[in-house]
Amino acid sequence: MTRKLYVKSYGCQMNVYDSHRMADTLAPAGFTETATPDDADLIILNTCHIREKAAEKVYSELGRMRALKEDAATQGRDVTIADVAQLVKETVGFDGDIVFDTSKPDGTPRKLLDVSRLFALGWRPRIDLRTGLAETYAWFQQNVDAGRSATVNV
Repeated sequence: MTRKLYVKSYGCQMNVYDSHRMADTLAPAGFTETATPDDADLIILNTCHIREKAAEKVYSELGRMRALKEDAATQGRDVTIADVAQLVKETVGFDGDIVFDTSKPDGTPRKLLDVSRLFALGWRPRIDLRTGLAETYAWFQQNVDAGRSATVNV
């Protein structure tokens, strides 16, 4: 699954160099750089405290980034079945390969969930898909044994 990365540097030229190194380091993990933070899955704000103004800018930017994070969680984003499969794989720790049979029809090329009516009623998701999967799997792990055993009165 390709994830989007936004890196912004503040301060000296060395920070710009370090930011490029961070992006290169995250590329093997499936991250590709994006020009804006709006659709990024990971945002890195890189600075140092040597230049006080640069550090102040980062703190200011953090407030704006928080609003982006909340908006992304409440607006919902298109997610492919391959993305969901990869998220499940990562969540449960499966180390095998996910293989799709491309010789079979894949149904409707794009299925969209229109959440505008839900939003008009005031509903907003509180967590993102990754967090929801992780919390659900953690619950399952804690409760799976309880469902396997039962007492039968004869």
